[in-house]
Amino acid sequence: NLRYEVPCKPKKNIVFVKTHKCASSTVQNMLLRYAKSNNLTVVLPILSRTHYLSRLLPFNRKMIAGAPWGHMEYNVFCHHAIFNEEEISAVMPKDTVYVSILREPTRLFESLYEYSNMNEFYNMTLTDYAAATRDPTKYETLNKRAHGNMGRNQMLFDFGVKPALFENKTEIEKTIMKIDRKFDLIMIAEYFDQSLILLKDLMCWDFDDIVSLRINARDDRFKHSVAPDTAYLLRQWNAGDQILYNVFVEKLKRKIADYGLEKMKTEVQRLTEKRKFWYNTCISEEVDASHLTRYRVWSNKVLGFVLKQGIQNKTCEDLVRPEREFTNYMRQRQMMKALFTNEHKPEFPLPDFLN
Repeated sequence: NLRYEVPCKPKKNIVFVKTHKCASSTVQNMLLRYAKSNNLTVVLPILSRTHYLSRLLPFNRKMIAGAPWGHMEYNVFCHHAIFNEEEISAVMPKDTVYVSILREPTRLFESLYEYSNMNEFYNMTLTDYAAATRDPTKYETLNKRAHGNMGRNQMLFDFGVKPALFENKTEIEKTIMKIDRKFDLIMIAEYFDQSLILLKDLMCWDFDDIVSLRINARDDRFKHSVAPDTAYLLRQWNAGDQILYNVFVEKLKRKIADYGLEKMKTEVQRLTEKRKFWYNTCISEEVDASHLTRYRVWSNKVLGFVLKQGIQNKTCEDLVRPEREFTNYMRQRQMMKALFTNEHKPEFPLPDFLN
């Protein structure tokens, strides 16, 4: 007897907890492109000058109260916010898929330290910072968060664990159990392509939906090797993040095994080819971000993409669109969409730039 697989239906409702320096901007770009192409509504910061939903306090629905699009049903939550399950669930549909991404903590901390200029905040190099973790009299200084939200155990902080509880193993274990219960997929930066394939399978999406270019990737000039003794001290200092990471990297490995190693290898190759296709179609070169005249990014420590001259392809433009610019674009789009509800449906179509 022949067996036929019933095609799955693409899912549209997703929460992505955007952790810092975990390749999360690349995933976010993918989600914003999907939202744009499928006319979905994104939970967005109201203020035009920010791309953060919440930076210092756990997300609260009041943070988006009064948005012109506030009466609409949200589909995508993918901007930086300190995770708050109850409040996020209150603004998202019941069938929402929950996803996030983690990264090996020592590599994450080194990247965060460089990218966020934490050496200026703590007035010490990364090596000196690591050495200072041996001295309990300096803990108060080391536990302060640069810019209010950057620092020790960054992933736990992004998931809503208060710094005062970083040494509380019970609290960390409770947080891990909550994440394990609520989230459908925790991606791992070191297994990025495999994670994307699992996301595609989970969401019933196509390869074009998960293709991406590396957004906010650091220029090699600003990458630094970490000495083994420094790495050891940072691993101990970020022990909470290490526990979190260890649990979910093992869980992801099991998901990959269940998916099938050969099948995964084939799918990753297809994704690689799709990525090469779009890169070759769109990109002229990668340059120091300070040399960009279009699609400027926040930091000159990262690389930016230059589109091929004369190319007019909206997918190409969206693939390289930085977070702040994409956020502002979606904000304008949703303001127009909110005005053109059924009660106030215009007699003319949306402007071309919003299509």
